[in-house]
Amino acid sequence: MAEWEQRWVSPQTDPLRRWYFLYASHRSLLVGLLRIGKKQSVAGQWTDVIRQEVLQVSIKMLEDALRHDSSLHMLRPTSPLVFACTMVLQLSEPDNPARNYILRIALRCAGNPKGEIMTYAKHNGFQILNMLW
Repeated sequence: MAEWEQRWVSPQTDPLRRWYFLYASHRSLLVGLLRIGKKQSVAGQWTDVIRQEVLQVSIKMLEDALRHDSSLHMLRPTSPLVFACTMVLQLSEPDNPARNYILRIALRCAGNPKGEIMTYAKHNGFQILNMLW
């Protein structure tokens, strides 16, 4: 993954484009980890290594999404962010500082007063807020 990021992400000078490439790599890594976890586990029980990897990638995805003010405005499918938020809630301790990212992501998706975000992104923002309820 580091080689891919070095080849495709590092040369990007536009911060939004750079973020989108990182987002795509995190999203793909999450899918790969889930498939590996499914094959390695018995009756839905993930190994500790898979759980930790999924948590780390999810946190990284949320951190990177918050680095730029317009990052969520250019994103079409926001459902991977909902999934990442779910994984952080399920796999982390209640006092984990990464849980603060979840609220910030939800408010950015759902709380845009200018209406620049697509309807499904607002819906996903409300869905994330409901998870926190």
